[in-house]
Amino acid sequence: MEALKGKIVLITGAGSETAKTIACNLSDAGARLILTDINYTSAQQLSNHIGSKAIAIQHDVTSEYSWLQVLETTSNSFGHLHMLIHCAKVAGCGSLMETPFSEWQKIQNVHCNGVFLGAKHAIPLFEASGGGLMINDIISDQLMKNDCSLTVNQEAVLELTRSINAYCRERGSKVYSHTLVCARQHQPKNTQKIAEMLICLATRHKENTFGLSFTEAEFDRLNA
Repeated sequence: MEALKGKIVLITGAGSETAKTIACNLSDAGARLILTDINYTSAQQLSNHIGSKAIAIQHDVTSEYSWLQVLETTSNSFGHLHMLIHCAKVAGCGSLMETPFSEWQKIQNVHCNGVFLGAKHAIPLFEASGGGLMINDIISDQLMKNDCSLTVNQEAVLELTRSINAYCRERGSKVYSHTLVCARQHQPKNTQKIAEMLICLATRHKENTFGLSFTEAEFDRLNA
């Protein structure tokens, strides 16, 4: 059954293993995909693997110009956008004293500024498409608490997600934002679970019954 038939989905950071599993599952569910990565070759390889349902675009999520180009291509190629999944990530550096300022800035640019720019410029296309869904972060519930940069940026993205939802509610816009919380996200079994959680959200988000963070435990209860 193609639960996402006709849906247009943009996935950033398409070179990551998490993004690859998500993309393949969403394609199998009927979605058409825009796969982006700062490394175009990585996105192109995944697009070639998926076939005619996917296109690849080089994309720097920290660049406003790059976002505008990606969304213009999306609009011109597909006419709509129904889902945006942020998989672009930068690895953390450890504790406060272990984290170089340059790495702190890089993580903030990718994780926070990328989500801000994506929301700012994708919301009009979502609205023109009749509504949509943004997944602003995919979080492991076993993140080391002493990883200063990742912990702070995850909290920042969560608050930004709250702000995006408030803005869309005020506009009467059917655009919803969430983060996902999944255990041991980089293990193959749990990467598959992330893909299943995303399909669940994509098919049920207009019920507007999900919290700011959609957890693996909540998903399991829905499917019990």
